[in-house]
Amino acid sequence: MKTILLTIILTLAANISLASSTAGGYPACVSKEYFNQFTDAINNVDENSYNYLISNVKCIITKPDVPITVLNRGFGWSHVRAYSKKGIAIELWTNSENIKNNE
Repeated sequence: MKTILLTIILTLAANISLASSTAGGYPACVSKEYFNQFTDAINNVDENSYNYLISNVKCIITKPDVPITVLNRGFGWSHVRAYSKKGIAIELWTNSENIKNNE
């Protein structure tokens, strides 16, 4: 039982990176669906969709050096928790290239 619990804890810890921040200049969205829509808008040069997602605060363009915790990674995307200077946290989906390890 202890071995199974230790294996689960180590597996979860391997998927979470603590000392990271944003590189900046990349989109980040409040859901994976919005992130996919934003990526499609950029690829298709769809200015209306791009403006909708930005103006309705579904997506943002990140600033550099925002502290984050990486929660999960996929092919080309990362699910992160970003922290403000006031201690507010929000989960976002962003490009994997937006992750800067500070270790």
